[in-house]
Amino acid sequence: GFFTFSIVSSIINCFGTSARIGNVLINLRCVETRDKAVTHGLILMLISLFALIPGPILYGRIIDDTCIVWSEHCSGRRGNCQHYDQKLFRYYINLTALCLTSIGVFFDFLVWNGRNLDLYGEKEDEMTRMKESNGVKK
Repeated sequence: GFFTFSIVSSIINCFGTSARIGNVLINLRCVETRDKAVTHGLILMLISLFALIPGPILYGRIIDDTCIVWSEHCSGRRGNCQHYDQKLFRYYINLTALCLTSIGVFFDFLVWNGRNLDLYGEKEDEMTRMKESNGVKK
């Protein structure tokens, strides 16, 4: 079980993190120089809004939903979890991670296939060389 989990987790993480450098390159190449700082700030705000804030809430809810035995305080309030359904916990956590990573990979795939982007500046370098060679000929 652990060996299978390790392999599947590694594959999912490779797909999930494979686009990080590409996302940065797209951001740096597609945005004008004067707008890059605003773009980086906007991206960080969106990451915080859609990932860093709801992430702990979502996973906390999953952890609470898999609890079988709760302790109780003298006042009758629910306390800490004493026993979890390990099988359900494992499925919920891993399937949630798989779904969220798949959504991210899907959108990265759309960006990758959707445009002819010059991520590495090859077309820009070629245009610069052409302009320089035309200027030298004159």
